[in-house]
Amino acid sequence: PVVIYWGTADTVVPPIMHLKYMESTCKQGGEVTRVQLPGKVTHFGTPAASQSQYLDWLSDRFAGKPLPTANGCGSKQGS
Repeated sequence: PVVIYWGTADTVVPPIMHLKYMESTCKQGGEVTRVQLPGKVTHFGTPAASQSQYLDWLSDRFAGKPLPTANGCGSKQGS
């Protein structure tokens, strides 16, 4: 599984690029989740802004918990 955290002020990796990655990976049966961070987070601010979320996400994967589907493959909210 893959999780992508992104901010609206990211000019390094435009949001359309990881949206296309997610769409392509989902079509191939992969598991991808996209999470838009609140505010104007830049590419370089994303790790700090998403730390509490990705630590919980990783812990849940190791604990065998199911993936959230609200913003991922099979969801109309993943964009």
